[in-house]
Amino acid sequence: MAGRLEESDRRVVFEALEPRVLLDGNVTAKVVKGKLRIRGDGGDNGVEITQGADLNQFVVTPTGSTTVNGLSDPAILNNVTKNVVVHLRGGDDELTALDFQAPKGVIVNMGPGTDIATVQSGWAKAGVMVRTGLGPDNLSISYSQFEGWFKVNTGRGDDWVGCRDVEVDKLCRIVLGPGDDVGNFNAIDIGGRTRVNTGPGNDEFHIYDTSPTMDNNFRGRFRLTYGNRRGADFLSIDNATFHERAKVKMKQSSADVMMKRVNAMKQLELRTGKRADTVTLQESVFDQQLTIQLGGGWDNLTVDTLTTSGGTARGGKGEDTLDDKGGHTGAPLTYASFEIIA
Repeated sequence: MAGRLEESDRRVVFEALEPRVLLDGNVTAKVVKGKLRIRGDGGDNGVEITQGADLNQFVVTPTGSTTVNGLSDPAILNNVTKNVVVHLRGGDDELTALDFQAPKGVIVNMGPGTDIATVQSGWAKAGVMVRTGLGPDNLSISYSQFEGWFKVNTGRGDDWVGCRDVEVDKLCRIVLGPGDDVGNFNAIDIGGRTRVNTGPGNDEFHIYDTSPTMDNNFRGRFRLTYGNRRGADFLSIDNATFHERAKVKMKQSSADVMMKRVNAMKQLELRTGKRADTVTLQESVFDQQLTIQLGGGWDNLTVDTLTTSGGTARGGKGEDTLDDKGGHTGAPLTYASFEIIA
């Protein structure tokens, strides 16, 4: 499917879009009091949004057999001075937004169905918000900058969200709904707070960096919380800097957590849930206190080549294993409540 990541040793790469459905239906596009409103009809709509001749002109082009305002030709919309609002409603829809500069925000509601939304080389003064509905959905955002907020909320279904080379000046909020979801941050720079929440299901979230020009930087407080129902969840962070306090909390799920080449400039706290968890920290720097609290279950903690300024790592109620491979510098961690020392 479009933009999905293929895994190899739990590393991920982008894959090209593949043809999926025969797009049809009619999309209406009009400017109302400065707002560009684009609305689907419940069919399998396909539409592409691009910049026009100036910053206040947009071009809405139908794809497949879809029409825009009843015509197969692109619609040119002028005098856009406020938000771009897209609501495609039901059906298996495809939305592409390319090379645009939005005078305010971009607000997208894909509706129920198996949907694909792609945002590439975009800029928005206020920010971008995308909501998907019931069904397995695919959202890809790349090479874009948002001066305000960036918000994503997926609905029920097995969803995929990928962000690559994206800059956000203020708040970033990602909510992955019920289902087996995958989230990917590849070379992301967030100026404000970052909040990531996953729902019930077997979820994965990856933070990594393959960009030659950008690094992962979280300049505000960072908080990632995995869902409140049982599942088998996976978190990998490879090459990221947290400028403010960071907290990762796995609730009732069985978790596999891998952190490598992390630079935490303030306190970092990691808590796991009630089931069996595996936590690995490698080649990372923690400038302030590092706190690890393992929950119930038979858990495993591996630490390898860390630079720390003190902190604690505690086992939970189960029979927990500590594997300290050494190679550390700085003030050592204090270990407690580990029944097995590997």
